[in-house]
Amino acid sequence: MLKDILEKKGMNINQLSHKSGVGYSYVYKLANGKAEIENCGLGTAKKIADVLQISLEDLLERGSAE
Repeated sequence: MLKDILEKKGMNINQLSHKSGVGYSYVYKLANGKAEIENCGLGTAKKIADVLQISLEDLLERGSAE
C-alpha cells in the first residue's frame, strides 16, 4: 500500500501532497485505500512516483491496496 511506501521513505501524507502538488485529500484517499492508484491519472501517478523516487511500475505494484 502507498502508506507502507511512505513509511519506508520516512514521509507522511502531508509531505507527499506538498512535494508532489497532489491535493492532500486525494493523497489521503490513496494512502488509506479509499481510492485506487490504478484509477488516478498518469500525471498524478508520475508526480507521486517522482517524489517517492520509485518507478511508475513500482508505484502501481506496491501502491495498490491488498
